[in-house]
Amino acid sequence: MSLLKVLFVLVTIAAACAGVCNGGVTSTFVRKSQPSTCMPIDTFPPPPGYNAPEQVHITQGDHDGKSMIISWVTPLEREPNYVIFWEANSKNKHKIHSRITSYRYYTYESGYIHHATIKGLKHDTLYNYQLGTGDAVRRFSFTTPPKVGPDVPYTFGVIGK
Repeated sequence: MSLLKVLFVLVTIAAACAGVCNGGVTSTFVRKSQPSTCMPIDTFPPPPGYNAPEQVHITQGDHDGKSMIISWVTPLEREPNYVIFWEANSKNKHKIHSRITSYRYYTYESGYIHHATIKGLKHDTLYNYQLGTGDAVRRFSFTTPPKVGPDVPYTFGVIGK
């Protein structure tokens, strides 16, 4: 049998098998198009003010604890795209700009996702920071971890669902 005939037979068998199987269908479930009733839309209302920063969270930005990454979403516009931060016992404020991303998934279009890395922080120090402008300013704070050492206790929290 020629190579062409063997290939034809293999393709024919594969096509016949594909018609018999479900072709990757794993469930008959189809999501309803209406919103979920188990978590109403108004459970987590957006903060007040035009284009107010939402979904604000922080992440330690390095292994030493001298860097923090502030992340947030602005729902309508790219601006303001910066964090203002300062030591709690100081009036000397600093501004750092964010990197902005967004994504699209079918008909959903995300807001503007911001990530700003604050570097050169002091260990075991309370910092304040703010996001937004005008009537949409939001203020938060964090404490950097103690200097890394063999006998330094370190407690952190994880929140999620």
